[in-house]
Amino acid sequence: MSSSPTGTNSRAKIICVILAVLVIAFSAVYAVGKVFYLTGEEKPLLTLSIAGEDYPIYESNEGKVVLRSAWTTSPMPISLSTTHKEVSVLLNGKSLSNGDSDKMALSSMESSHRITVLNGDEKRELTVKTGIPPEAKLKFSGETNIDSGKTYLTSMLTSKNDSIMDTIVEYSPEGDILFYRTVRDEHNCVQPEKGEGCFLHSDTSIGNLDKWNIDGKSYYSYFRTVRGIDQDKSWMRGEFVVEDSNHNVVDTVRTLSTGRYDKFGISPGYAEMHDFQMLGMRDYLVLDYAPQKAPIKIDNLQEYALTTHIQRIKNEKVIWEFNSNDDPVMQRASQGNVPNGETKYHDDIHTNSISIDPNDGNVIISARNMDSVMKIDVNTNEVIWRLGGKHDEFNLPAKEKFLRQHHANMIGDTLYVFNNGVHPHGEKSGSPSTGMMFSLDEKARKVTGHQVISDGKSYGRFAGSFMPVGDKGYLIGYGISGGGEAATLFDAHGRVVKTIGDTQPTHGSERSTNTYRFLLR
Repeated sequence: MSSSPTGTNSRAKIICVILAVLVIAFSAVYAVGKVFYLTGEEKPLLTLSIAGEDYPIYESNEGKVVLRSAWTTSPMPISLSTTHKEVSVLLNGKSLSNGDSDKMALSSMESSHRITVLNGDEKRELTVKTGIPPEAKLKFSGETNIDSGKTYLTSMLTSKNDSIMDTIVEYSPEGDILFYRTVRDEHNCVQPEKGEGCFLHSDTSIGNLDKWNIDGKSYYSYFRTVRGIDQDKSWMRGEFVVEDSNHNVVDTVRTLSTGRYDKFGISPGYAEMHDFQMLGMRDYLVLDYAPQKAPIKIDNLQEYALTTHIQRIKNEKVIWEFNSNDDPVMQRASQGNVPNGETKYHDDIHTNSISIDPNDGNVIISARNMDSVMKIDVNTNEVIWRLGGKHDEFNLPAKEKFLRQHHANMIGDTLYVFNNGVHPHGEKSGSPSTGMMFSLDEKARKVTGHQVISDGKSYGRFAGSFMPVGDKGYLIGYGISGGGEAATLFDAHGRVVKTIGDTQPTHGSERSTNTYRFLLR
């Protein structure tokens, strides 16, 4: 028996009316319960841009907002953007209109700023408070003039996830913090529902802070990840940010697609965090880990490989480009054939530093997973020589060999290398990490001089750095997952004159402080 059309239509009308009433009632309750109602959109109510970084404020940010993102001795530029015409903002009582910019002077690292958000008749107060993670406050011990007039720079891993860099810091020689920026999120939230709010990018990473002198002016650079692309705890892709001496952003840098390596299925377009060189204004040496189909199957399991991709970019044009496919040995020479267990990629090479040899303009790279340092001819893209590893051309004796090294740079006529001294997969060798200096007869493939700098105890399984401080001494940064100091300053005779380390109690023999590099600029 079928229903009449009239009866069906009547019931349908009644159901529609009931649903409409429920929707109106629910909307009214929701609107009353939420001061700032965004009609269900996930878009932020407004966005504050502070020192070039964007921080969204959602309807659910309430009460205190801890701005752990940046601090510097110079006032930071702040601007507002919003698509909600009814929203207006007061910064410390001063109106900040859409598109306006101002300066938020931070008189101390514990200063507070009051933001008043007005939305029609509703009013909400937010307290923006600056502060730093306690792990960023390191203990500097020892007095010396070797570091006089310079500043220390480092990138730290302060959270429980000790594989993600989250904080960059600049210190005075006395250990005072001159600048820091962090993306650490103690509350593990971007859009909290109640209580103390967050202002942070919880799923991004920043690191590899450095400082450059270009035409008599100082510039900073640091890496930040880009969301939505493949990442891993041992490699990250994103972009490098270049800032002036007041930490205003002047450029962002990624590799560029030229089509040259399309036949390998390689698509550069990002920068990888391990290294970056600023050679001049808008003149950069940029590294990327560009994934591709592996040219060699390893254990019949790995389908993809991470290639080393390097570009020199000047005025937004690629003037030189290299990919590890230009040298087949680089795909075969891995000491440990290290598979990346957390991703589908095979990391045979793991280039962790790139630099230009000032003597001939060619490029020097450190390939960690090959235990090798190589020089690449920028005219032919051929490898000129290989130091260390399976294909060592200098016949290194045991005392001169390095393991899982980092930070290889030719300064003057000396090659500086940080020797982690760990076996494949990160096992400690039983010896401290060291700074190694090599004098090379490149044509004869001979080491004509070798020197080791060490405090005899400190080590790092991953990352690390070694550099001269003019002709006055040397600085070693001991990297991640190790013991002893975070960094040590030596005089020209290799004697320890300053130590930089934990202020927090250590757990067992391992230090609490984990840094990527420690530099003195």
